[in-house]
Amino acid sequence: MDDDELEELREQKRKELQGQEEAREEAAEQQKQQVWSRARKYMTSDAKDRLSNIKAVKEDLALSVARQITMLGEKGRISKVTDERMKQILKQIQDDKDESDIKFRR
Repeated sequence: MDDDELEELREQKRKELQGQEEAREEAAEQQKQQVWSRARKYMTSDAKDRLSNIKAVKEDLALSVARQITMLGEKGRISKVTDERMKQILKQIQDDKDESDIKFRR
């Protein structure tokens, strides 16, 4: 095998790996969109607006909340999440986060 053939094989492998990575990213994006669309069914318009605002700043947090809402809605534990309920959910998440912080006293 000469250098040209070796370089061509490397380039093919690089393209193959890049294609696989793009496919994974696309699948993850589709999954996120599915979560958002399913969660929207269980939220009022005000709650949707609040979650959209949070998504603009902290997408991971908003996605986590959307997953929780979807799960609860599909299990029949909630029918619609109002803006007030959304505030409670977010406050509870923040309180849980505050409790998990490690504090050192000196």
